[in-house]
Amino acid sequence: MLSIFTLLLFGVAAVASIRRRSGWQIPLGLLLSAAGDAAGAMGWFVPQMGLFAAALGCYLCEMVPHIGRKRVRPAWPLAILLPLVAGLALLADHIEPIGEAVGVVLYALLLLSLVVAALLQQRPYRGWLLCAALLFLLSDALIGYTHYVAPLHSSKGWILLFYCTAQLLFALWSIAAPDKVPTKATSR
Repeated sequence: MLSIFTLLLFGVAAVASIRRRSGWQIPLGLLLSAAGDAAGAMGWFVPQMGLFAAALGCYLCEMVPHIGRKRVRPAWPLAILLPLVAGLALLADHIEPIGEAVGVVLYALLLLSLVVAALLQQRPYRGWLLCAALLFLLSDALIGYTHYVAPLHSSKGWILLFYCTAQLLFALWSIAAPDKVPTKATSR
């Protein structure tokens, strides 16, 4: 059911991308997320994590070219980095297969990169990207905790809320943001 929601977002974002002749990264990220949703519904955690990592890579590819050189107060990256490092340390004690532990650490670094890239965006509606990245981080942090450490009461509802809102924000941003690649006039 969740993959249907993400597929619908993919369809809307893809149509908007084709109409505007803009980037393909956000729609592709939504498509990979839908595949990750399907893998998760089948209980395939590692393939699910791989598909979501590919989706995060697509979102990063959209954001990296628009990272600005503005100064960011050190408190922002630290406020994001410290809880993530503490959370990873907590998870590391509970992850048994070393390969899975490496995958989780790499995935967490990808998530952190996404949040930092969203924080440093220099274009309209960048707040939507930052909120989407932070919600994705919260959703995945809850998944990691409930998967490796202990189940939490009502965690599935919060995971779904954070995840669906993040994907919706990515899709809405790709529809509402002004053209991302301005055309330069060439002189002859």
